[in-house]
Amino acid sequence: DYPEGLQSEFSSQLAVDGSMPTLTVTGSIDVLNAIYQKNFSLTQQLFARITSQAQGANAAKATISDQIRMEVEVRTPGPITVKNNVADLEALGSFRIPGTVANPVILGRADVQDGGELYFGPALNSQTLETTQRSDRYTIERGSIDFNNPLQTEPDLDFLATHELNVENDRYLIRLEVTGTPTTLKAELTSDPYLAQADIVTMLLTGRKIEELQGTYASVASEQALGYVSGQLSERVLKEAGNVLGLDTIRID
Repeated sequence: DYPEGLQSEFSSQLAVDGSMPTLTVTGSIDVLNAIYQKNFSLTQQLFARITSQAQGANAAKATISDQIRMEVEVRTPGPITVKNNVADLEALGSFRIPGTVANPVILGRADVQDGGELYFGPALNSQTLETTQRSDRYTIERGSIDFNNPLQTEPDLDFLATHELNVENDRYLIRLEVTGTPTTLKAELTSDPYLAQADIVTMLLTGRKIEELQGTYASVASEQALGYVSGQLSERVLKEAGNVLGLDTIRID
């Protein structure tokens, strides 16, 4: 059950050595298969469920688990699957878990296998769309997650994914790069042929460039680019986008 929401099948060989207060858990764990299906928002809390910061509230209350050190190796001979509102992918990796039983820390690297997808944009939080019906699908060309912080579990992402966008008679290849840790997370959109990022966002939202919009509608991309790449579009922006498209009613569930 660590991180919260992960369902897994594994085999392990662990040993506990020493005497209190210097017990140490050593050994290895092989994750035979695992799946993570919890939905979450693509914000700075992206990996909040797997960081040890959530354990901070218990720091003032020393327990026996705070006194048991860990030095455990974790291997993944089987794939770890992520299948939720943000991604559909499989990854393999190897990790080391130091720290304590109360506050374990993950160190290591996971590499994403070919053929995975990221879901990125206004449909991010929709749980009703079938995968084949989603318009925000990006095919992963490169993906890795590094855990290098010895003080806490802190994933460092490096993803490159692509999406084909057809607008009228033009075809664009949109590249999405996601890099950084949860506190420094950066998402960047580029295109071939070249478009400014504001134009990319507007075209993804409305099918038009900023220069083709009128009045307040031109602010859809320039004011909401960050909201778009974090999947959090405001009600106002959706209504404005709907007006640009000539829709009479916008309903937000």
